[in-house]
Amino acid sequence: LEGDKADEAILEYFRDEERREEFYAFFRELQDIYEILSPDPFLRPFLKDYGSLVKMYHLVKANYERGISVDREFQRKTEKLVQEHTVTGQIKEPSKEYKLDVQTLEQIAASGKPDTVKVFNLLKIIHDFIKQNANREPYLINIGDRAEEIARAFEQRQKTTKETLESLDELIREMREAQDTRKENKLSAESFAVYWYLKNKKIEQAHDIAEKVEKTFEEHPHWQMSSHQEQEVRKNLYKSLIDSGISEGVVELGKSILKLLRRASG
Repeated sequence: LEGDKADEAILEYFRDEERREEFYAFFRELQDIYEILSPDPFLRPFLKDYGSLVKMYHLVKANYERGISVDREFQRKTEKLVQEHTVTGQIKEPSKEYKLDVQTLEQIAASGKPDTVKVFNLLKIIHDFIKQNANREPYLINIGDRAEEIARAFEQRQKTTKETLESLDELIREMREAQDTRKENKLSAESFAVYWYLKNKKIEQAHDIAEKVEKTFEEHPHWQMSSHQEQEVRKNLYKSLIDSGISEGVVELGKSILKLLRRASG
């Protein structure tokens, strides 16, 4: 197998966590041996296979351990081997630029790539997109959490590839809806995050609550650093929730909202 088909077969094979951990341990042991023996001529017949394993390790790690820099895990001689066997031609100006945004996700979802490859591409871009933008748009944190839940269910074979794609398609639609709503909405980033969180909790007065707490955030801009300001924000958030008719779970709901906003900034 070559190209996307090879990637699909590898990623599908290593969906089992125990199998992945065994492979990681095997590769690290092999890498240690290579570092000791290289550049002994004895290694020449094995370099092609070792190079294939290096690529396989990189593919599996990059897709199953999202957010971790894999290249740093290669030891000096292995890294040099990768560089020597990476063929490049004349460097040209890129013919296209791909923004890390919802439109790119929609294009990948509609592409003709194998479904397993598509799943991992979508998960990776969602992860990177949220990492880059969550501090400016805190509502993305909750979407990122759901993406990780989908990823875990897929990796643990609780969801089929088809079911996972359907769940990711739904998540992308929500991201598009949130993005479009955000453009039309006059709420601040923090208040919009409150609105979107409550909306997903099926709370009808979500927008009214968000508008009420907007002033609180404006009056207490340093609430995440000042215990006094945080106390005021918390108190006004609880009051806004109660005034909207919510009688149960107010404290937990308020704590969850503030935790989400803290995660986005930190």
